[in-house]
Amino acid sequence: MPTILFALLAATPWRDAAAEGGDGVAAGIELPGLESAALPYAEQPAPAIERLVMVQAETWDATSRRNIEDALALLPSGVQAELGNPALGPIFILVNSEGMTLSGRQPYGRAANFYSTNEGRNEVVLYPNQSPKTALHELGHAFNLRRTQPGAYAQVFLDPEMQAFMAAAGWRVLTSTETLRGLRDHTHVELAYDGPSVWTQLSRNDPLEDFANSFALYFVAPDDLRSLSPARYDWFAARFAQ
Repeated sequence: MPTILFALLAATPWRDAAAEGGDGVAAGIELPGLESAALPYAEQPAPAIERLVMVQAETWDATSRRNIEDALALLPSGVQAELGNPALGPIFILVNSEGMTLSGRQPYGRAANFYSTNEGRNEVVLYPNQSPKTALHELGHAFNLRRTQPGAYAQVFLDPEMQAFMAAAGWRVLTSTETLRGLRDHTHVELAYDGPSVWTQLSRNDPLEDFANSFALYFVAPDDLRSLSPARYDWFAARFAQ
């Protein structure tokens, strides 16, 4: 089996024209409030089935289909309802060996697991036979970035929910708010981490990866997250209280 790239997003390899100059998103981006947090997630309405589109699922191998279904089954209906940016329509879930989006693009030029809004759609792309935890990781990005404009991943640092998670986990944004409002690529944001070592790979250097990793572990193995990071577990437990 080829080496698979476990990626955050299809953000850096290619961009739209507005992003080429590095100052794509205008200042004053509006972030909706957190009204949905008023209800326990188990009590929120179930999402419309159109919110999740399994692309050519009849061609998926049985393991991929089962693991994606298992991952979704672990999410309360209210969480499912908040996956992805609703302004971009449904979430398209693709399984292929090429790391290929719905349009046929290969942002990484190889096999990859990622969530992307770069093409104006919510897309989760998975290599075949990925575990429920990996699927949940990418769905965690879809949840985390549900209020950001397409491809403008840096703007998530202006989201109060993300700011609260980062404070709990030990992250600080060093880039000024004024500068941040003009950025699209989250890798251009200067950060500091003051917390204990928790993750050993990509998530240790990236708060968006940290969020997605914590999201996945909270739903697939909550006791493991509580052992690794009581602060992260407590934050998610409070956020997703049922």
